[in-house]
Amino acid sequence: AFCVFVTVTIMLLSGVVMDATAGERQNMGFTLNGSMILLLVVLNAWAFSCMKEPRQGELNAAGKEMHGKLRHKYLPKQPLHNGNLLAEMRDAFGKADFRMAFTLTLLWQTSFYCAAPFNNSYQLGELGMPFTFIMVIGFLCNMLRIAITPLMGKLGDKHGMAFLYKYSLVGILLYFIFFALAVPSNAYPMVILGTVCSALGWSFAGIGLFGVQLELLEEGKRDIQLSILLALSGVYGFLVSFVSGCLLDFLQKVLATLPGQRLYAQQFTNALGAGFLLITILYLKCRVQKRERMIE
Repeated sequence: AFCVFVTVTIMLLSGVVMDATAGERQNMGFTLNGSMILLLVVLNAWAFSCMKEPRQGELNAAGKEMHGKLRHKYLPKQPLHNGNLLAEMRDAFGKADFRMAFTLTLLWQTSFYCAAPFNNSYQLGELGMPFTFIMVIGFLCNMLRIAITPLMGKLGDKHGMAFLYKYSLVGILLYFIFFALAVPSNAYPMVILGTVCSALGWSFAGIGLFGVQLELLEEGKRDIQLSILLALSGVYGFLVSFVSGCLLDFLQKVLATLPGQRLYAQQFTNALGAGFLLITILYLKCRVQKRERMIE
């Protein structure tokens, strides 16, 4: 909740800066926001450098953890793959639960990256909405998200991660649907409704996906399996956004030549995102929740 508050506050200030420097002074706005990002990156690096991770390995006589060559020299060799990444990947994909987590993550990545990355430009460009309005609505809706996130966490503990994650995805599904219906004549109500639904969905979507992933990964190998899962899904998400960007360019050229009522490429990408998200919700219900019921 605290992180969301800081993020949306900075985004609101950034939007005000971009509106205040619109026109001939636009480069000044980019310079100010770019400088702020640089400052935040430096602050973030400093904050991470101050963190002390809990000790998890064996200690030597000096009280220091033994890693790498030092570990291999003084400790018995580990029987499990000796850190071979390909062997760890084969071992991970040999587990049905890991394959389920991987499939769920790819479905989510497909749903999100084929639509969401293009919605900010859609609001600013085709819908002609000012930065400040977008950021104010986002700020207010994220205050709602902050308020209900603790409640959603308690419900997740009570009813199960997959159960609540499924319903949080419904909020993001409605967000895609409202943006698919948004055109310049109805932009303001559709964007407001979509942003509210997005805030409700994101109150648990990120937490829920991470919780489901942890439940499905092997307890003794969660670190390496989570690393494999995130690395592969990250590359996949980039590819989806790249292909979706090419599709967006193609649709914009085609739709501009069609007679009659104007349609926008982002309406199609949001409809596509909603379709994939519906498949994700069904997969959660029919596969992941079914597995949880069998374990119980």
